[in-house]
Amino acid sequence: SQAYSIVVNVSITYSDLAAIRQLDQYMLLTTNATAFVSVSSNTIRDMAGNPLVPITLTSALNVDNDAADLNPPVLQSAVLDRNLGVLSLLFSEPILAGTYQKTFLTLQSGASVNFNVTLGSFYTLTDLSNVTTSGGGSTLVITLTTQ
Repeated sequence: SQAYSIVVNVSITYSDLAAIRQLDQYMLLTTNATAFVSVSSNTIRDMAGNPLVPITLTSALNVDNDAADLNPPVLQSAVLDRNLGVLSLLFSEPILAGTYQKTFLTLQSGASVNFNVTLGSFYTLTDLSNVTTSGGGSTLVITLTTQ
């Protein structure tokens, strides 16, 4: 008899991927130690209509996680609301707000500025009142004032 091997590729939608990436405290699917799958018997059936043998939450199958996320996020746009004191940074993919480092963000008066303390052509942030994400985790929202 001939053996058949069937592989089903499941594409994860952008909204599901964004939701997964927002679970940063669990580092879900980031390493083999945090990548498991469970399935119910209703997930799929074979050609004869037989249901899948379930894999429960308590005995999940380890996922081969060789396809790591190697694409770094790209800052696509920035919007400053001067009235509210809110800076919104839009990235190419969901980001982890908890990894934001305020001292690496510099506001400046032009696309290219020279270092000159007396001219005040740029300012590196030193303190923030609030940092959150929106837009499925792809927008970092920085509140620059508490007023």
